[in-house]
Amino acid sequence: MHYHQINNPLERPFHYSLCKPLLEQSPAHAAHAIREGKDPTPDMALGNLFHTLLLEPHELAKRFALEPHENGKTIRRNTIKYKQWYAQNISLGLQPYSIQDLKKCEAMIKSLRSNEHIAPLFKSMGIAEMVINWVDRWTGIPCAASIDWWRGMPVDLKKSRDASPEGFGKSIANYHYDIQAAFYCDGLKAASYPVPEIDDIPVFVWICCEDEPPYASALYYAQPEHFEAGREKYRHCLNVWKRCLESEAFLGYTSNKPIMPRLYKRKLIEGEYYG
Repeated sequence: MHYHQINNPLERPFHYSLCKPLLEQSPAHAAHAIREGKDPTPDMALGNLFHTLLLEPHELAKRFALEPHENGKTIRRNTIKYKQWYAQNISLGLQPYSIQDLKKCEAMIKSLRSNEHIAPLFKSMGIAEMVINWVDRWTGIPCAASIDWWRGMPVDLKKSRDASPEGFGKSIANYHYDIQAAFYCDGLKAASYPVPEIDDIPVFVWICCEDEPPYASALYYAQPEHFEAGREKYRHCLNVWKRCLESEAFLGYTSNKPIMPRLYKRKLIEGEYYG
């Protein structure tokens, strides 16, 4: 067992993204993420560009810089010209993107705008990146959320490798999107926003688009089981975080028993490891 003593790392409100390290790793990992942050992966960078081009195109030049390119391709990144360009734009806090990234995002946006179920959500005025703040009434922890798109209901935009019902269902489980649905809708209610309901179930919409041709897109509503599971998980995380804040101790791994993977168990049962 080990733990990191950290002096009040959470002056910022609790966000649902902290739940993934709390559930899959440890409070020490969550605290480190807050203190140090991390550079966006290529997938995250493309997702950020996609969000901005669709929801806040007027912010593009303030956040991103198009890499120098020739004949439709980015110039070689090991050249002096590129390195000078990169250093200058990074110093300005701009995120580089390629002409290929731009074309991909434009194709994804075209897919959304041609989808009869999705297009109406963006044909009238809405609020992009709407920030809400509230205090969790059970733990007293300040919380915050950023709603991708608000048109009287919360809409979340996802870039996906597989936007099919089964594929996106796996993404919900793998990336804890169910926590996001429950946390955001509960937060909206706590912050006095009227969240529409159907049969007493809050309306939370995921819009997802594949990032490879044909850039298929789909719209999904969070289901009762998503809210039930997501709420249980985020409440657990808030309780863990409350104990960490009160003790000022952010534990690392505490178990001394490794968990056997399911595939390994199955192969043992089937005798594959014994010839």
